[in-house]
Amino acid sequence: MRNSLMVFLPAVLWIASYEAVAEERLTPERLIQRYEFSDPNWSPSGERLALVVKEPVNEDGHPSNLWLYETEGDKFRQLTWGDQLRSRPRFSPDGSTLAFITTDKDDKSRLSLLPMSGGESQLLPTQSGEILDFKWSPDGTEIAFVALEDKPKDDEIADKHDEFVASEAIEARHLKLVNVVDGIVTPLLEHDWRVSSFAWFPNGKSLAVYATDDDSETLLTARLLTVSSNGDKIGEIARPDSPLDQLTVSPDGQYLAYTGSTDGGPIPHSIYLQPAKGGETKAVSSNSLDRLVAAYTWTDDGKMVALAADGFGDQLVNLSPQGEATVLGAFPDRSVTSFDTHASKVAFIAESAVHPQELWVRNESGERRISNLNKDFPALVTPTRTKYVGEDGLNIEAALFTPSAAEPGITGWPTVLLIHGGPTGRWSNKINEWAQVLANRGFAVLAPNIRGSVGYGMEFIRLNRYDWGGADYADALAGMDYLLKREFTDPERMAIAGWSYGGYLSAWSITQTDRFKAAVIGAPMTDLAVEYGTELAAINAYDTWFLGNPYENLDAFIRMS
Repeated sequence: MRNSLMVFLPAVLWIASYEAVAEERLTPERLIQRYEFSDPNWSPSGERLALVVKEPVNEDGHPSNLWLYETEGDKFRQLTWGDQLRSRPRFSPDGSTLAFITTDKDDKSRLSLLPMSGGESQLLPTQSGEILDFKWSPDGTEIAFVALEDKPKDDEIADKHDEFVASEAIEARHLKLVNVVDGIVTPLLEHDWRVSSFAWFPNGKSLAVYATDDDSETLLTARLLTVSSNGDKIGEIARPDSPLDQLTVSPDGQYLAYTGSTDGGPIPHSIYLQPAKGGETKAVSSNSLDRLVAAYTWTDDGKMVALAADGFGDQLVNLSPQGEATVLGAFPDRSVTSFDTHASKVAFIAESAVHPQELWVRNESGERRISNLNKDFPALVTPTRTKYVGEDGLNIEAALFTPSAAEPGITGWPTVLLIHGGPTGRWSNKINEWAQVLANRGFAVLAPNIRGSVGYGMEFIRLNRYDWGGADYADALAGMDYLLKREFTDPERMAIAGWSYGGYLSAWSITQTDRFKAAVIGAPMTDLAVEYGTELAAINAYDTWFLGNPYENLDAFIRMS
């Protein structure tokens, strides 16, 4: 049977992994010393690309700055400096100015404008609390933004002896406009409104907004609205019956698009089109592309490019409003975390299980890596992807990390079963820090995408609804049985670990079986009814879809706790 393992894990892989990792003792501190990229944004001309680069942790924190890629001369350079956090770079419609969010050490977020002709950035007088999101108006004269209300300062609180509200679980999120020339701020939705998403209509006279003014704990009260750009008119378009995200407007202004889901949740999964004048919503991607849409963007011809989770990998897909899907690029061995398109060019951020993120550009002639900031990152163990049969014959995909020792020993390797969060999460082709540190210290690690994971279709997500600790737990244990049958794992040295839902399932497992000799349980939910009663309303919608609610379904909550 050990000879049969040579097919399962080639000897060449063992030796290569051992030699690579043995050169350096891998530590958690070393693993987080890497550059991370996000939010690429093409200029309107396609000659420039702005993006965010988060720098390695230092004694002053974890700063993020803006970088710029210029197609002319193929230049990649840093645009801002310092220890502040910069995020969401967005070019003005004429490309002359770059707007972005600046967050200082006091966690105050403000809008900044940087002229692309040169000079220093300037803060816009938004007269508001923390900026959460913003978008340029089509003519470039105004910026719409969502901000939290200002909280009282510490010195203001200290001077008061009466009761006061220090914080609230449900915070108002106001929508406002700021004129980029004179700095005049115009409120659009204030008072009790909580704005989640918004987008400009192409004519610049109104915005599409997803918001609610219901301050109760009632689930899913947000509506799709039209709001005039002077704030004097609000109209209702629709009342979606599930959470939605990534609200946009089609280039012709006829449709609102967003990522949403059927039957109330649990997460925005597919792209939907809503006629701007009201009417029936149309599912665009659920049939032709039954995968979680992590991001999407409209193209000038009225179509969309979507980033879809596909198992451990990702896909970029061309998608028509009629739902026709064509794969633009498949990434079975990498994870694409964000992207932007301009004509035939696609800029994207990608990483693998052993290589940190870098910036890539893809066009008709192929793809090319633009950045090389993580060139000095240590060598890591390359995991093997495998499949095994879980509960009810369900195929489960998993990543198997081999320890740095070249041989498993007579009894097999000590093995850790690692459960991801969610349950609508997944293990993907990203660097798995826990698995790498453990493998470096002599442990094998199995990281399975059990039922409930994203990347395998909506039905796969539904399979552990009302059944936490049931078939999902059986799926996880089947992975260990799979390794034990191959004499890969030492049955006396098995552990389980996870965070959030992974912490829940790890805690659950050690009440069901004594096969694990250790468990690491991070941020678990151990009493689901108590957790439901203390969590935010935004999370309640998620748990309600999976579990119901403890007021009507207490026996099930007790059974799964």
